Amino acid sequence: MARTVARESNPSAAGLSRMRDSGGRASGTGTPARQPTGCRPALRERLYGHFSAPCKDGGAVSYMVHLKCRECERTYPLEPLAACEECWAPLEVVYDYGRLWADLRREDIAPRPANMWRYRELLPLKGEPWVGQQTGFTPLLTASNLARALGAREIYVKNDAVNHPTLSFKDRVVAVALSKAREFGYDTVGCSSTGNLANAVAAQAASAGLRSFIFVPADLETEKIIGTQIYGATLVKIRGNYD
Repeated sequence: MARTVARESNPSAAGLSRMRDSGGRASGTGTPARQPTGCRPALRERLYGHFSAPCKDGGAVSYMVHLKCRECERTYPLEPLAACEECWAPLEVVYDYGRLWADLRREDIAPRPANMWRYRELLPLKGEPWVGQQTGFTPLLTASNLARALGAREIYVKNDAVNHPTLSFKDRVVAVALSKAREFGYDTVGCSSTGNLANAVAAQAASAGLRSFIFVPADLETEKIIGTQIYGATLVKIRGNYD
């Protein structure tokens, strides 16, 4: 899947922005798995290179503050919660952007390995990721004809069709979600899906050593779930409305 981005005419005004993927629902369940202990130098170097943030409490420095409801703005602690207890709207992570602005520099990010974890300070982990070593950093393709049609100076298309491991932008969010599941101590994850999310969860769960359960409509085309089954996920077919 490709995503379109328009380049800021004044890059210095862009600042720090939040990127959010949508679609699908994922959750973690099960009994606690083995927790990571201390800093793992070999993994840190493979993910981050020599420019990683210092180890703190067994992992990289975290800039997370709390969870906040997108609608009513009620706040919650950094725990495995998905929805607001008051209005059932989604919860989002709030970061200390003041500290981020003071601590994070372009030259800190530039030498890091070409994967999504080069931006780890803007992702909701306290420790080290378990998956996603080859995820992210997909190319931007120039869309000159589209720019002319829309009257924009420059437009680029983000080509996540070459993302790893399942050639979908869902690989990004799943890498974060499953790494967080391991951080919380879960050994089992699951999702409801009709294709891309199922493949991403199954593939990265296998890589992280997690059990996975994938819920799909009973009449879903076989072609959409072959990839999910290859990775050893438990497939659960549901008769009825997908929602």
